[in-house]
Amino acid sequence: MWFYLKVFDIFMLCFGEYMLYAGWSGKGMLYRKKNLKKDKTKVYRFSIRWFCLIGGPLAIVTGILDFADIEPLNNILFTVFTLMALIVIICAVKFSQKNHQ
Repeated sequence: MWFYLKVFDIFMLCFGEYMLYAGWSGKGMLYRKKNLKKDKTKVYRFSIRWFCLIGGPLAIVTGILDFADIEPLNNILFTVFTLMALIVIICAVKFSQKNHQ
């Protein structure tokens, strides 16, 4: 079980690095959304970019703290990162619902 948790920590660290890259460069799979209206594309890209710029460092720090077993900071940051991810999922669903109406 310990091995799988460490692999998840490394995955979180790598995911945070990808998020920083995507937020900084504005490129990546996160930005390829074909079912958005033209007027919503700019808002979507802006939202995803800021989520990545804020969530990337959070994911990196969470991965490092969890890998090093530093309590309770790793649990707090993991909770904050999870809440941010849920907010982005909810926003993405709202963007998609408006397009189908």
